[in-house]
Amino acid sequence: MKKLVTAIIGAAVVTLVTSGNARAASFLATGDGKVGTIDTSTGSFTPVFTNGVNWGDIGFSNTNELFGDSVNINGDPDQLYRVNLDSNTLTLIGDLGVQNVAGLDFNPTNNQVYGTTFAGGFYNINTSTGAATLVANIPNFSTAGDIVFDPGTNAFFATSFTPTDSTLFSIAPNGTASQIGNIGFKNVFGLIEQGNTLYGFTADGKQITIDKTTGLGTFDRNVTGLTGTIVGASSEATAVPEPRSVLGVVAGGILLTGSAIKGRFIKKTKITKGATC
Repeated sequence: MKKLVTAIIGAAVVTLVTSGNARAASFLATGDGKVGTIDTSTGSFTPVFTNGVNWGDIGFSNTNELFGDSVNINGDPDQLYRVNLDSNTLTLIGDLGVQNVAGLDFNPTNNQVYGTTFAGGFYNINTSTGAATLVANIPNFSTAGDIVFDPGTNAFFATSFTPTDSTLFSIAPNGTASQIGNIGFKNVFGLIEQGNTLYGFTADGKQITIDKTTGLGTFDRNVTGLTGTIVGASSEATAVPEPRSVLGVVAGGILLTGSAIKGRFIKKTKITKGATC
């Protein structure tokens, strides 16, 4: 979700970087409650957090606080949590006040977090209380699973759900949106940027690259080390000393809407969050 602004070694962009006692990493969240690093050069997923939360999405702030969200099967609002990856613990912040916030990321220019819903809502989220405020309803948009801020366009890339595909959108912080094109892969539930490359991750473990101008996705490799479906992705803003504390957002469960199940699987079409594809 968040653009990884550090770590190029030689000519290779490295997902997990160690510099002295500092590191910057990209992460995936999975439907069986894990958060772990993803090395895009190999496709290797290594769990870090294993506390069994039904994640919906995750996103790092400028200070490397991580937020995430899940959808609640009983219709209650999503909830925001503080997550410490090192101690494997969660601290509740508060209710988001809305359901199905399946895409999440920070705008680094103002360090505010935004979320998208399956119903097409685009929200600004208060990280102190968890409350979500509607910015805009986006026509013909149903969040497929993730958003990621792109400094080059000063807008978020976002994936929208269709029964057989995913569509790439651009969404400005004021809610102005435009459709870019079909990705060619369904259930793209994770997005990160590394350098100039936009990566997507499908629920069933495919790592793809996505053309920012056309939206077309290209298979890159399969992700290894998964024990659950991919439900979100994000990158730390900068390398940080270890141990580091991270934030997370969670709501607990899954919600069925129409023919899609989005417990990060409504976020993902007929798949239940926490289930394997």
